[in-house]
Amino acid sequence: MIDLSVVEQGIKDVMAKQVTDKKWTWVREIKTYGGEFDDGLTAIIKAFPAIWVTFESSGTPKKISHNKTEFPLKFVV
Repeated sequence: MIDLSVVEQGIKDVMAKQVTDKKWTWVREIKTYGGEFDDGLTAIIKAFPAIWVTFESSGTPKKISHNKTEFPLKFVV
């Protein structure tokens, strides 16, 4: 079974490196959604523009060698 939190952290790390390397000067911060929509949409709209990365689905794992398995995961940006 794949741990999606590891995939999520990897995505955030790559994005954060773009900011620290000053390649994405237009990005202020990298944040993880933590229920902000629950308090109302107004606060979220003030944070736009944003890049949203969302897990959509996963497929059936496929054995590609004796010690490797491919996990088809689909994220939407």
